[in-house]
Amino acid sequence: MTRLFFVVALVHLSLVTRACDACGCAPAMTSWGILPNQFMNFAGFQPSYRLFHSTHPPGTDFTPGTNREHFIRVDFNARIALHRKWQLLLSAPYRHTAVSGLTAPMRYSGVGDISGQISFLVMEPDESKKVRHGLQLTTGVEFPTGRFEFSHDTPTMFQQGSGTYDFLAGMQYSVRAGKIGMLTEASIRRNGVTRDHFHPGNSGQALVRLFYVHRHATSRWLPSLGMSYEAWDPDIPDMRFPMFRAAYTGGTLMNATCGLDLFTPRFAIGLEYQIPVNQHIGDGWSDLVHGGRARILFFFNSKPRKNTLQ
Repeated sequence: MTRLFFVVALVHLSLVTRACDACGCAPAMTSWGILPNQFMNFAGFQPSYRLFHSTHPPGTDFTPGTNREHFIRVDFNARIALHRKWQLLLSAPYRHTAVSGLTAPMRYSGVGDISGQISFLVMEPDESKKVRHGLQLTTGVEFPTGRFEFSHDTPTMFQQGSGTYDFLAGMQYSVRAGKIGMLTEASIRRNGVTRDHFHPGNSGQALVRLFYVHRHATSRWLPSLGMSYEAWDPDIPDMRFPMFRAAYTGGTLMNATCGLDLFTPRFAIGLEYQIPVNQHIGDGWSDLVHGGRARILFFFNSKPRKNTLQ
């Protein structure tokens, strides 16, 4: 009973005195997006950026006002075509977070958590048909290579890693008729528990994109419009007492997106812009202002094969 009282008091104290936990939200979740040249290997990088405004709750030791939080992430990605239907997906992120406003400027930078996934092409698009369907499933693990140290002074979303081995799973479904297509993606992340019994909140996302294919010689331009939805569970400070959730963590976010991709036989370039249409982040104390990302991929092939547009 004494130990339980101590934990309850400690959690309550952290909610009152560590309102900096209200700062920000998670940076953008990764998405592989539209990937043609199904049977080709590639290597490249994908930078992304998000700006949040976070307000400190009243009744804390902090002066009321708003912080600006800039999340920059660069994912170095690679795909290795192991077989006609099997692929290996690798990703190594570098993360930089900058906070300014009411508090003294803070910056956090470093290598994030590296992940490896296996992808299986369940349904391959048949280019001979008017309506083409593609279905791909992925599963893998994210390794705790990024620096992580549980601290109320450094919220988890500012840290480079999660401190846990995380399970990843996802699916990608595409349908295309002529020049018009739709891509649907869904993914989940189930986080582990650190040695200090901390559990980062699980998360998931879903995306739908409508795209148009414009061919010019050997190149393809793909403008797209879409919607994305992301959800995060609250963090659990101590899994020995899972009934207690960390305040100002977790939330939901819905974005409208627009993008433009260029694909050639040797490389791909893409841009995407995001604006929120509905959000409730950190108990309502944080708001996404806008976000965006780009990507550059370089294709190389071990054997020449007919390429398909997912």
